[in-house]
Amino acid sequence: MRASHSDTSLKTGGSVEGIALDRAPVAPILNAADAVLGPPLLRGLGGAPALRWRDRELTYEQLRQAVNRAGHALRHQGVTPGARVLLLLADAPALVVAYLGALKVGAVPVTMHVRSTSSELLFAIRESECVLAVVDAANLPRYETIAPLLEAPPRVIAAGDAAGGAGPFEDWIAGYPPELQAERRRPADMAFWIYTSGSTGRPKAAVHAQRDVLGGGRYLRDVLGVRAGDRLFATSKLFFAYALGTCLFGALRLGATTVLCDEPASAAAVHDVLARHAPNVVFSVPGTYRELMRHGDPTAEPFRRVRHYVSAGEKLTPALLADWQARTGRPIVEGYGTTETLHMALTNRPGAIRPGCAGQVAPGAEVLLKDAQERTVTTPGEAGILWVRMASLCERYWNRPLRSEAVFRGPWFVTGDVFTCDAQGWFTHLGRDDDALKLGGQWMDLPELEALLLAVPGVADVAALGVPAPEGGETLGLVIVPEHRGTHRRLARRIRGVFAETRPVPGGPQLRWADELPRTASGKLQRYRLRRRWLERAASAPQADEL
Repeated sequence: MRASHSDTSLKTGGSVEGIALDRAPVAPILNAADAVLGPPLLRGLGGAPALRWRDRELTYEQLRQAVNRAGHALRHQGVTPGARVLLLLADAPALVVAYLGALKVGAVPVTMHVRSTSSELLFAIRESECVLAVVDAANLPRYETIAPLLEAPPRVIAAGDAAGGAGPFEDWIAGYPPELQAERRRPADMAFWIYTSGSTGRPKAAVHAQRDVLGGGRYLRDVLGVRAGDRLFATSKLFFAYALGTCLFGALRLGATTVLCDEPASAAAVHDVLARHAPNVVFSVPGTYRELMRHGDPTAEPFRRVRHYVSAGEKLTPALLADWQARTGRPIVEGYGTTETLHMALTNRPGAIRPGCAGQVAPGAEVLLKDAQERTVTTPGEAGILWVRMASLCERYWNRPLRSEAVFRGPWFVTGDVFTCDAQGWFTHLGRDDDALKLGGQWMDLPELEALLLAVPGVADVAALGVPAPEGGETLGLVIVPEHRGTHRRLARRIRGVFAETRPVPGGPQLRWADELPRTASGKLQRYRLRRRWLERAASAPQADEL
């Protein structure tokens, strides 16, 4: 089944924000930093707020000058076009300024989660061969533990006060001029890397081009009605494509205000941001919405003032959607995008939300469903792997030629996510191709099953996966984290009761117990690690019920 946005020209290579879907260049020269900050400044919005953080506010003109100063500072440190600059920074103005400053001089920003492990940091520095790293002072000790292992350590700039370290980032760039000519780049030139979340294995660096920033405003404007002066906040951090595409590239190109929060997205931190900054649009993930339902108060006025809530990153269950709307008076607009697409490929729309569906094709996207033999699925309701074509699609992973060849097929990206599409063009996500288990000829949506089991009293966390059946073939396995130890037998009865009533599984599901589940920094379940652990334990200790 082939589907595109209502603009039928997209089926034959139409244009998205001036960039042709067949990747014909819009102009011979394009610097991504100027493409982000240029539009609001040309519209006379220099005095409008670009960033809000804690009790601070930066206007577009102040941000422009800070970005230019950062560009000069980076050049002074020997950063040249194409060189990688690693950013281990919390969501604060310094991150935005350093990111855009790197783009301005043609360098390639590579962002990392501030809670990345030492091994993850070591891997990223080695793979990127970054010449400079800008690091929050709080993270300097972690870097120092791996520095002796680096064959070519980068120069390090501390972004905050630290004993024996550099001063704050603002002090570092303060002495440089506020004017800077942008490095001349071509639209297809490498601009920035985004690491995938690692839910299916070792993280991969998606290599994005200069032109990929151009589509950021279209989804915000055409779907969510975002306009200049609106305030946007993402509980997900800017090193994720989800937040980067919406709250940095998209928001700034439209002249909106990006609200930043350098704390983890706890219920208290989110409540504080909503009360202090009153964002119009909030971008989050189902796990955080669940956290806010459990430990926050979504009925409070700050939550009810938000115009639109958006969800992506994992499937939003109908139950969570209904509960959230009942408590806030606002629905959640679910969408689907990937690190590789940068922006949404599928989306619901305010006033047109179908619970349990990822939505219809987003502006600027074209999609196909293909079966295991890569034949296009034409029957409504038949499952297939989603292929996506977008102007913002990256073309490769860094230093992963075989994986790149497998998933980037000309202008198309093979997402590995299983969907169905009905006759009206509504797409339902069944999970990744390893998240959708087929038993007895029927597809079983594993994330949806997990959401069902999380409602069972005493279950703190749960993972569902396909595992070898005792009699051969495959069956359903459950790895359960109990709220209290010593409750295995009682929980097992409750869980088997759920399946007996609603989801019959031949022989019943196999149960294993664990103290915690492996997840990525963004909270996504690493199902492949559990499956590998299950197989190893089955081989070494077949009777064990602990993972």
